[in-house]
Amino acid sequence: MMQHYIGNTQSPNQLTFMILIAKVFYMSNTMKLLPFLAEPGKLCNWIEFITAVLDSQQDKTSHLVHPTDDLQTIENLDKHEWWKLKGICAKISLKLYSKSNDKKGLDQSLNNNRR
Repeated sequence: MMQHYIGNTQSPNQLTFMILIAKVFYMSNTMKLLPFLAEPGKLCNWIEFITAVLDSQQDKTSHLVHPTDDLQTIENLDKHEWWKLKGICAKISLKLYSKSNDKKGLDQSLNNNRR
């Protein structure tokens, strides 16, 4: 289902909302994983959203995917909504991956949230 939304990001408003959703999720889980997300199956939709964004591709003719070494071009591309969304989702995936690899830290975080 998320592939449908990610693949149809023609509207600038849709990208803006997706960025805001991703930012809220990232900020909410920066220090500790939210307690309700620790329950079985609660992360599935979020992981589906994150992987759909990270797997999304632009058309080959798009100006967003051409390799460049020009610093000004790179800075302009970084300001584009599509790349902002991909960057936030990459941060989220790294954060979730690091929390899942640090089993002791994840267990402590979950126990602290239950108190």
